[in-house]
Amino acid sequence: MNNLFNYICNNCKGTMFFSIIKKVSLKKNVKKYLSNGTTSFRGKITTVNLLIDGIHFNEITRLIEEFVKNGIKLENINVLVLVKDKTILDTERITYFRPKDITLSGNVLKDKINAFIFEKSDLLVSYYQSKEINLDYIAFKSSSDFKVGFWRVDKNPNQLTINSSLVDYKLFTEELFKYLKALNKI
Repeated sequence: MNNLFNYICNNCKGTMFFSIIKKVSLKKNVKKYLSNGTTSFRGKITTVNLLIDGIHFNEITRLIEEFVKNGIKLENINVLVLVKDKTILDTERITYFRPKDITLSGNVLKDKINAFIFEKSDLLVSYYQSKEINLDYIAFKSSSDFKVGFWRVDKNPNQLTINSSLVDYKLFTEELFKYLKALNKI
């Protein structure tokens, strides 16, 4: 029955009802992860996962370049980008996904998304500001040791938050690396 419901939800395009049910269900899972607490990371940061809202931000390669300029090796950066409806081909470092790649029950349908979530990394950067339940769900499930993102009023999974605008990626990375240096993380 659950598989039938997931099939209907994932194949009904534009149905607001199923979208609302999915959001409520994923919010429940996010709250469960919130109650588990956070871990503390004591080592140096060498590997970075970037979780990006590709709907509201499209300077993905420039954001990656800022991390490389600040000493993170390109081969140590993995990127997961949420897009609305368009299908974009994945690259070696960038994986694109759509909301329908996560089911109502929180099952992830793409292996690359699961790899992003469960492979250990030193730092997860949640590069999104709007309340997007699919991004929140991945951020909360992430196995990354240290989590950074934008400041928000609601609870979020980040141990460090930066108050910046989404479009000002240079300011965000400048502030991020200033704090990481002060915390002796790089």
